[in-house]
Amino acid sequence: MIRVGSNERPRLHDVAFDNEGHIWVVTGNNSTSDADGKAGLNQYDGQTGQLLMTVEFEPGSCDPHGLVWHDGRLVSCDAGIHPGWKGMESPHSGYIFSIEIA
Repeated sequence: MIRVGSNERPRLHDVAFDNEGHIWVVTGNNSTSDADGKAGLNQYDGQTGQLLMTVEFEPGSCDPHGLVWHDGRLVSCDAGIHPGWKGMESPHSGYIFSIEIA
C-alpha cells in the first residue's frame, strides 16, 4: 500500500502501471470550473511507493479521468463531467488522447 495524492491535488481519478513497474496516477484539484482546474500525473516506484515525478497539464488542455498504459504510452480520456463544474465545461469533453512526457 502506498500513499498518493496531496493537499494541492486531492482528487485522484485513475491509475495505470507501465512496463517498468511504475505506477501512474491522474491527479486534480478541487476546482469549481475549467479555468481553475489543475490536472496532472504522479509517477511512483511500484516497489517502494516513492514519488518519482509530478507532471502538470497545460491549463485548459483537458480534464483527464481515465488512464491506461497501451502500446508503450499513457492514454487518457476527458470525461467532461466534473463535480462543481457547469455541464460539459472542459473544452475537450469526450476526447481520448495520448500523453507524451518530454
